[in-house]
Amino acid sequence: MTKDTANRLWSIFGGPLKLLGYGLSIYLVCLALETTGLFTRIAGFLSFSDNKARVATLVFIVGLSFAAFLWWICSRHFALIRRMSPSDAASAFANLKDTPMALPEGTVRAVIALIVGVVGLPLLMYVDILNVSDAIAGYVNGIIIGVFSYYFGSRNSSTDAQTTRQTVKLLGEAEEGKRKLETQVSTLGGQVDQAKSALLSLETRTKLADDLQRLQAHVSGAQVLVDTLGPVLPKGAIPEGAAQALEKAQLTLAAVQGLDSEGFTAETVKQVAEATQGLFGQSPLVELLKSAATVMPVVSGLPPVAVVALTLGTAWQLGSDQYRRWVARVLNAPYDPQIISQGKVSGTSAAIALQQCPIFRQAFSAQLSSPGFVTDLVNQVLSDEGADNLWTRYGQDASLFTSRGELENGLLEFRRALLWEQSSQDITPDQVQSALAPLAGTAFAPSATPSLEAVNEALKKIGQPGNHDEPHLAMEALILWVGYMRTQKIDPTQLIASLWRS
Repeated sequence: MTKDTANRLWSIFGGPLKLLGYGLSIYLVCLALETTGLFTRIAGFLSFSDNKARVATLVFIVGLSFAAFLWWICSRHFALIRRMSPSDAASAFANLKDTPMALPEGTVRAVIALIVGVVGLPLLMYVDILNVSDAIAGYVNGIIIGVFSYYFGSRNSSTDAQTTRQTVKLLGEAEEGKRKLETQVSTLGGQVDQAKSALLSLETRTKLADDLQRLQAHVSGAQVLVDTLGPVLPKGAIPEGAAQALEKAQLTLAAVQGLDSEGFTAETVKQVAEATQGLFGQSPLVELLKSAATVMPVVSGLPPVAVVALTLGTAWQLGSDQYRRWVARVLNAPYDPQIISQGKVSGTSAAIALQQCPIFRQAFSAQLSSPGFVTDLVNQVLSDEGADNLWTRYGQDASLFTSRGELENGLLEFRRALLWEQSSQDITPDQVQSALAPLAGTAFAPSATPSLEAVNEALKKIGQPGNHDEPHLAMEALILWVGYMRTQKIDPTQLIASLWRS
């Protein structure tokens, strides 16, 4: 049998079993008194000389019985309260402070009436037997009538009186609750006003911080284009109002950055927004992007401006050595032995690069099959004295090179091919996706992500020797601009995207 089952059975049969136990205990006590003869002695001790002594003794015993009964009622009442929930128990205790003996209202009156009835009625019924005088009988009768009249009369009016008391109490509690609610509403109203003011202030500071960060980034980008690169670019490449817009933005930044955060107001936000819009309207970056986009190679899924942004965005993410190779690659810069890692040039990659060089491919067609020839050629080509060494070794053979100029042209061609071969491995697919991600939501959002082969092919076309017209000069200026943005740790594609979102 489980403990829960035992508890349920005890809750059902516990009461009757206790009563049975009490009766059995009394019976055993009486049986013991009778068996031992002690009952005879007690009966002799309690022998009375007349009926009045018997009545007094019985009244005393009844009084003790009712006192025990009243104690039992109190214990049961408080046991019931202990089983209540904490909130109900607290309410019950609060209601007991105004009642006699902390018992429910009317309990003491009922016990007194019961005592008078139990004692007084038998006395009246057996007046003759008990030899009670008429005066005493009259007193008892008056007591019984008075107690019963008061008890049953109060019972008739107790309902209305109790209802009245409870109504008054509830009205008092309601009034007190109303005052508390009014106080809470007033307090909450003040807190709501404070919260609204704090939220507005927080929103103002947050918006201002975002606008300031954006304006600072655009000022840094525009400053190098206007002050450093602008003088060497063709006239008209930089808008005429760009310098004035840049100066206004710089003044606004200086004024706002000198303020304490508590001094920020909606007017401050307005000033920063106006300076930002003014700089955007005369941004030198926009004109250079539009100009450079006209000579960009076609990349599937990308508008011309997006091709420029992709070129700049991938360069911004490269490491220092990778970026130097990228600049030499797209600007067709003079050869620098340090930008090509000789240890990363394998025989296979060198052979692939050699196939892209018409001069060396034709001159060394017979030697290509010789073991170790390509590796030795790479060592000669990447050395500082590459031209002298190759001319000393192969210059006397007119079937290979007709002149030293042809050999130097072939050397430059091969070095460029090696640079392109190694630089094409610097860009990763993640960098391509990261460079195009800021353009989402703009007019230049890509419809598809190009492959690495397409990106490298576009960079190769950009880096081919070409014209020095305004579009090509604009692209070269943007390439140099990326180098400055790398030092400032400002993503150029983020700036480009914000220009077209504004």
